[in-house]
Amino acid sequence: MGGLGPTEDDLTREAVAEALSLALRRDAAQVAALHARAAQWRVPMPSNNLKQADVLESATVMPNPNGSAPGQWLDIKFGGYRKAGAAGSGAAQRVPSAV
Repeated sequence: MGGLGPTEDDLTREAVAEALSLALRRDAAQVAALHARAAQWRVPMPSNNLKQADVLESATVMPNPNGSAPGQWLDIKFGGYRKAGAAGSGAAQRVPSAV
């Protein structure tokens, strides 16, 4: 799953959403942040980057100062039990500063 940048085969968000019976929503603030980051880098905004703005229902967005993909923090009840977890950019050098 995944790769450098948003790849067509990265189904992480979709898999987590399906496994936990959660909806994905496109976060308008993240869409704006992606466009701003692309403008800052002076590169065109690829449409597949918008996938990075898809946030799990009930998740808290964790800004990523080192890249375009934000992290997500999830703290929910599932199957009668509390479930908490974080998802973030797969690039190892980016993870420590994002969490």
